[in-house]
Amino acid sequence: RVFFLAQEILVDYSSYPKKAIAQNSHDYRPLGLGYANLGTLLMVLGIAYDSPEGRSMAAALTAILTGQAYRVSAEVAAHKG
Repeated sequence: RVFFLAQEILVDYSSYPKKAIAQNSHDYRPLGLGYANLGTLLMVLGIAYDSPEGRSMAAALTAILTGQAYRVSAEVAAHKG
């Protein structure tokens, strides 16, 4: 939630090389969420990165990340229009 909101705020305060790119960013709010230390988590848990268990862990985390991103996006859209 914190990272999504931070990126949302930065969209409005960022500078862009062209007006069209700036307009697209303001209209569509393309934000990039990703993983930090997924490999470390799997190693600490003793799960091989390229294994069914590793892929399942990544899939579960992706589902949570996606759901939270959509939730916060809807909240922001309700406030910003």
